Amino acid sequence: MSDHPYASLHEDLRSEPLQEAIRDKLRELIEAGAKPADVAEMGLVVACALLIDVEGVAKSAVRIISAGTALANISPELQAAARDRKAIGSHLSH
Repeated sequence: MSDHPYASLHEDLRSEPLQEAIRDKLRELIEAGAKPADVAEMGLVVACALLIDVEGVAKSAVRIISAGTALANISPELQAAARDRKAIGSHLSH
């Protein structure tokens, strides 16, 4: 085990039983007709709560920011909103 305080950020937790149970429940919600965006939000809330409880605030913040960035990178709507904010910011700074 590494002495680096953030080494656990690189652990692959997908095979953990709790992770599997949460994924199964989220999949069940989608299959039952829940909106994928609502289910994703539920998953993020659960993940944030578990992280803060298990790893503390500092590690959790790093994971949450990383997850948010990854989600933003794959979401066309978020990318468009970021471009709009950037364009507005550049017009205001001139």
